Amino acid sequence: MTRPSPLQLIVWSRHHLAVVQPVGRLDLSSQQRLLDGLFKVAATEPAALVVILDKLELGSPSSLGIFHRVWRQVNVWPDIPMALVAEDPELQQAIAAGRLARLLPVCPTLTEAVRVCRSPPSVRQRQMHLPCGDISGLRARLFVTEACLDWGQHEPLGDALLIVQELVSAAVAEGGPELWVRVRLRDIRLTLSVRDRTPDALTQTPPVLGQLALAHGRTPSPGGGVSWAVLRGQ
Repeated sequence: MTRPSPLQLIVWSRHHLAVVQPVGRLDLSSQQRLLDGLFKVAATEPAALVVILDKLELGSPSSLGIFHRVWRQVNVWPDIPMALVAEDPELQQAIAAGRLARLLPVCPTLTEAVRVCRSPPSVRQRQMHLPCGDISGLRARLFVTEACLDWGQHEPLGDALLIVQELVSAAVAEGGPELWVRVRLRDIRLTLSVRDRTPDALTQTPPVLGQLALAHGRTPSPGGGVSWAVLRGQ
């Protein structure tokens, strides 16, 4: 009988950044727990994700590759900066020997990681809270229209309205009590997301997402899930 992994995640917020400290052993039995935990934290759409590594026991140096998987995901959605904190010189050396250090910042202290992540490219975002109902789609479209026009995003507006309508309609169809619509612009990426309180939603992916979005998906979040799509802005 396989013993449960002792790996635990300690999570807190600092300056609107999500800070996660995994504690325990990272091996084959605990990799999925770490992935799921980090993705759920990222799904809350913080300003950035910082992972402190010094209380994480690595089964092998190759275990660090899991953070490449996390970085690839959060770099697409929710499109936020990510940094690692490694105070131990041996751990720093192990990271420097791989490609991870070429992809994202590896900082010796949490203070330095926060400083690095608080200086990302220009980001603008807005969020609206809505009850689930027949009028939710219309209100979401008006909200996205106002944001895109204010930000000069005229070209992707038509696609953005089609996508947010589909995302909201799917959330309403699941019968949840409420939802949150967020629109975010970072560089030339326009991201739309709809958070709901239906963690076990079985909604099929609307075909329009595959036709119009650069990337899309659904990610579990605390108390529910987030459906999201990324478009190219202008």
